[in-house]
Amino acid sequence: MEDRGNLFRLRIIAPEGVFFDEAVHMAEIRTSEGDIGVFRGHIPLTVVLEPGRARIRQGGSIREALLGKGFAEVLPDRVIILTVACEWTGERLNP
Repeated sequence: MEDRGNLFRLRIIAPEGVFFDEAVHMAEIRTSEGDIGVFRGHIPLTVVLEPGRARIRQGGSIREALLGKGFAEVLPDRVIILTVACEWTGERLNP
């Protein structure tokens, strides 16, 4: 059974529009300071994104997307990513 209390909203926005906007359990993103993992309740921060893979965990699966440069705002209940480019890797991984 999925624990909905640990979900937060993840939005990924590119110049073409909203790429992703769903509730997730975890997101891993590459920043200028290194990779970070974000769960619900994370301390607020704003980071500069470096090009790389983003891993998005929803329930029992993990999706990967390639993100270009950009920025992310991390708040306890949501993350908003603004990126110059993004696309799915086509992979759906099971943990």
